[in-house]
Amino acid sequence: MDVGTNRSEGLHRIVYDSVVAVPFGDAGDRDIRAILEVARSRNAALGVTGALFCDGAYFVQLLEGPAEAVEAVFASIQADPRHTDIRVMERGPAETRWFAAWHMAMVTEAQVAQMRRTNPDLPALQPYRTAELVATLTEVLAPHWLPPRK
Repeated sequence: MDVGTNRSEGLHRIVYDSVVAVPFGDAGDRDIRAILEVARSRNAALGVTGALFCDGAYFVQLLEGPAEAVEAVFASIQADPRHTDIRVMERGPAETRWFAAWHMAMVTEAQVAQMRRTNPDLPALQPYRTAELVATLTEVLAPHWLPPRK
């Protein structure tokens, strides 16, 4: 499926945060790796792309793709007991993909902290500040950027 879908073809975006409900340490790391493995496989099949940030206490995730697919993925996220208190920051049509190269990129608090050492002006990840969230995630992922295949 072409991940270059534009608004006229139904590109949709959801950005949300939630409270992590998995244990800290190795068990939590295994849960997060499992989340990523399933997300990457499912999202690739559905034409969904995005990024996930986890600092151990909160998830912040951005999903983008065909509206029906993004809403289906989000419905399964809402039913997932590994997080609670889901708050939607943005939901609706989008003109372009922000994370077209990743079916699900993962950004950690350590990566953000490392990037802040070289870029102290990097925006903080704050609820309901989607522009700053995207700027931060994009900056952290930039060294790993691979353009989508045509």
